[in-house]
Amino acid sequence: MDGKSKISVVIPNYNRGRQVLECIASIEKSSLTPDEIIVVDDCSTDDSVDVLGLQNIKLIKHSENKGTAAARNTGVRNSKGEIIVFIDSDVVIHEDTIRKCVDVFKGDETISVIVGLPDKTNRYQGVCTGHFLMRVYFRLFSYSSYISYTNGSLTAVRRSTFKKVGGYSERLAVTGTEDAQFGRDICRINEKVYLDKSNVVTHNKEIHFWGLIKNDMTRTVARVFYLFRYRMAGTALKNKRFLSTSIFQIVSALLAPLNLIFLLLMAYSPLFFLPLIASLVLFFFLNYNYLMFVMKERGATFMFKVYLLLIVDMFFVHLALWKGSLLYMTGRRY
Repeated sequence: MDGKSKISVVIPNYNRGRQVLECIASIEKSSLTPDEIIVVDDCSTDDSVDVLGLQNIKLIKHSENKGTAAARNTGVRNSKGEIIVFIDSDVVIHEDTIRKCVDVFKGDETISVIVGLPDKTNRYQGVCTGHFLMRVYFRLFSYSSYISYTNGSLTAVRRSTFKKVGGYSERLAVTGTEDAQFGRDICRINEKVYLDKSNVVTHNKEIHFWGLIKNDMTRTVARVFYLFRYRMAGTALKNKRFLSTSIFQIVSALLAPLNLIFLLLMAYSPLFFLPLIASLVLFFFLNYNYLMFVMKERGATFMFKVYLLLIVDMFFVHLALWKGSLLYMTGRRY
């Protein structure tokens, strides 16, 4: 690949009028500026189109809401770059983000896709936001340099590879699942997805309690469909993870209701106090590495809050595992 290859940045946007301006501003400050910035507005109902119309970008508007996958595909169809860089509209990149992608492609012709790392913090300090960000960072940072999924925060792909797999699957309605499918499609044609842990971007997402629960339940149901559709249970056991989720977190989700059951049973007999303590300790050790990471980053008090949040979150994930399984058995596949 020569150093003059054209670079297109594609940003899908839906109702993020303020965030997308920050995203564009960070791209314009890049040490290696792209040849074009394409924003595909997925039929926003806020002021996104008005504010984007004032920017020096290529704006494409969907007439109906089609989802992130369709927005990215639309962007690529209207782009000219040999390298396509996908950035979510609530992400702020660093000055060297795009240059790092190009340097990796230039240094290794066998790499087809580069995935960046969403940072463990952003400007929001809440427990739910902190947990959401640190969980993603911790999972990705602990894995090898070659993975089988992508990340919407930052993914760069060669145009030739994008064309080979036919782009993102638009059948997947839940945001985030298209990234897993895209990574799988890349690996299916025996091309490499490289996780560049040095290429860190800031995901300026603020998430509150019910937003976290809804996000995790929705994605869990979609991932259950994905697991059964491609018969990946054996692979998950072998690798001790499913996509970016460790087997220990899956087990903690399966066991999460025990905490509530023993707590309720204590109302009838104090004999259930010890089983309750045992289940809480087991839950802690199933998530030990992550919780120690949180404590190192934010302190013991914050870690304890995340531990309590995780207990509740995994209870709802447990319900979503059942929901996804039942829906799949009754004919749902996507």
